[in-house]
Amino acid sequence: MNCKLKYLILLVAISGGLVHCTKSQLSAKEYLSYCNSSENGLIVNTETDSFKYSLQYRTPVYQALIESGINYKKEQLGKLVEEYSGLEYYLLTIQSKSMQSKAEPNLKYLSFDLQNAISLWATDTLNPVMFQFENSSGVSPLKKFSLAFEIPRDSIIDRQLIIDHYLNDQRVQLLIPGSAIQNLPNIRL
Repeated sequence: MNCKLKYLILLVAISGGLVHCTKSQLSAKEYLSYCNSSENGLIVNTETDSFKYSLQYRTPVYQALIESGINYKKEQLGKLVEEYSGLEYYLLTIQSKSMQSKAEPNLKYLSFDLQNAISLWATDTLNPVMFQFENSSGVSPLKKFSLAFEIPRDSIIDRQLIIDHYLNDQRVQLLIPGSAIQNLPNIRL
């Protein structure tokens, strides 16, 4: 085989690989739908005898889109993404499996004390740098918590959220695969 033909075959193989590795570009609405789909590994669920737990991984872009809406201005979205950069965000949802909640946790426990029982393992154990309880008592049976952690040094590693205890429930571990985070599409601006 001559040298030019080998070079051409190599060039086609490399360019084909680069095209295959390019992340897709989604509109804001498509991006939110992708991130909200449980099929992509960004949302994980588990249950114990007493509670249902759900964890959603959220990017700075996702956070900015939630704040600005899908009819954003490019400059506004860019500023918000920059503000949210540097941390990884999660939405933790907990729901009692019992229709009659025997012991409603007090507001202090939900707003402050529970954060001491939550950590993220990804090469190191990380404590939340942001912990916010969304108080919807009397409106929804769901307990929602917005969490933020420093970005792990190895960004392709799995993220495991650990809840040492919620009320008197057992230890819970929710795993977001690193591959799901790496496969996130880009947003089309």
